[in-house]
Amino acid sequence: MMSSVTLSIVVMLLAAAVLAMSGLYVAERRKKARLEAQWISARRALERIQPLAGMENNLDVLLEAFSHAVEASMYAFYLLQPEKKQYTLRALRHSKPNIGRAAPSYSGLTPYPEQPYLPPLSLPIDAGRIEGAGWIAEKGVSLLHISLQGGDGILRAGPARKRSKRLETTVAETVGWFSPVVSWLLQVEASVRSGEAARKSDASWRRLLLLIAEPESVVDLAFRVAMDVMELKDAEFVSAADDEPQGETAVSLRQDGGHAVFVCRYRTPSGVGERAFRSVPAHCVMDDRRIADSLRTACLQAEAFLAAAGNRATRSERVLLLKRFASLFDAMSPWKTGYAEQMSRYATVVARDLGLPDEEVQEIATAAWIANIGEAALETGLMTKDGRFTEDEYERMKTHAELGATMAELTLGERGRIAEAIRYHHERVDGRGYPSGLTGSSIPIGARVIAVVQTFLAAVHGRKQREPLAFGVALGRLEAAAGTMLDPEVVGTFVNWFSRKRADAGETMKPLGVCWEMHCTPSSLCEVCPVYGQREKPCWTYENQACASHGKSCKQCFVYTEAAERSGGSARK
Repeated sequence: MMSSVTLSIVVMLLAAAVLAMSGLYVAERRKKARLEAQWISARRALERIQPLAGMENNLDVLLEAFSHAVEASMYAFYLLQPEKKQYTLRALRHSKPNIGRAAPSYSGLTPYPEQPYLPPLSLPIDAGRIEGAGWIAEKGVSLLHISLQGGDGILRAGPARKRSKRLETTVAETVGWFSPVVSWLLQVEASVRSGEAARKSDASWRRLLLLIAEPESVVDLAFRVAMDVMELKDAEFVSAADDEPQGETAVSLRQDGGHAVFVCRYRTPSGVGERAFRSVPAHCVMDDRRIADSLRTACLQAEAFLAAAGNRATRSERVLLLKRFASLFDAMSPWKTGYAEQMSRYATVVARDLGLPDEEVQEIATAAWIANIGEAALETGLMTKDGRFTEDEYERMKTHAELGATMAELTLGERGRIAEAIRYHHERVDGRGYPSGLTGSSIPIGARVIAVVQTFLAAVHGRKQREPLAFGVALGRLEAAAGTMLDPEVVGTFVNWFSRKRADAGETMKPLGVCWEMHCTPSSLCEVCPVYGQREKPCWTYENQACASHGKSCKQCFVYTEAAERSGGSARK
């Protein structure tokens, strides 16, 4: 039997374990609350940014936001002037009326008398080599010194009387989103000589901030995209009939004066979202059933996005939010449904076969998923246009890479490899790409991987006014672009991966995989298809497939054309 002493020890150990677990739980809750508070503060500051109001005014907004995280008497913002090889003071903020006087750091035992402290008007370029946040002493005053990612600027606050690791962590988390904002403001300032360029930058910035700060606005814009793609018009909302499900995600189809009316319902954090659209028979390029299926998928993606928007305290939650954002806009077009996830899966395969570290593979997979989110900050008509762009439209469309990278930086609070891969995924190895004209290996590897995958998927996926290319033709285009547009090593890795898959399948009409997985088609579209869940025989041998609901047809689908080419014949039902 267990002695009373032993029992007491066991009880104490259990009590200690419970207390430790409780402590960890409370600490985690506090950390999450702190991160959420910082996000709210950042969002409010972003809403006040006005690119055309002048650099100094906007930097003052950032300093005010920073003052809520770090208590100090003086806050100074310096920006890099490469031509002068120095950082120049562009904004100064004081929290006390006695401007220009600050006490130096002290031991806590005997305070020093106040001494005048004025920040220098410039700093040597070497000052930017101090990475991240750290403490420096200047004129006997202890200052918090923060170098922005990318070296665009330096933020200083002082005098600092309280030093702690937690304070440094808070500072790093708070200023993480400063870097992309300052980078964007510098671009606007550089373009201000061209009034039209500045106005377009300002308009894109306003849309970008709206998308970051207002989830309902994101959903509204997404449905506007769906209307444009599927050629629908707004309709008066009609209450649900008695025989229709209440409070569930659903799209009901009705007829009204020769028009099909689609009544959409989806769950939101505050209740139920409701929208109604009507078709225009003379222009509609899709039948009513396909439109209803697509709108139901769009409603489900809207639900998923709004749920993610309510939980963005941690980095993993913010990554999920960006993915939901990308998938939401994909769902608004039958021709793009599942595209973002498909990009991510192929990018993962290529990155792994290139032998990259696991962490970098994961970052490339994320960047590929959200590579085109910047398109949402463009005008809807530009985002959904089929056919060739005019010269002016093309210049505006090119900004989506920079906008997407900025959106990722602002949401994640960092300027890392994810944003880099998004920003440069339209660069070419011959230097003729955009936005910076980078060449060869100077283009981040993530961007080079995304460029190859995106080129392939653009070829094998059709659009409303463009038919897809056969599998072999698409691979041939990749190989032809190697060395000019695309990285030869990445192209070779991608083609070799497919070659191994095809060798394993042999010269048969067996597809490389089931169609819904190869296309990453949402289950909401697949569940009405007789092929879904069946693996015994090829998808094209079934009658009444639902491929048309997501812009596909068997004879043009790369799942089919790959098998037909590999078998040396044509696939027949």
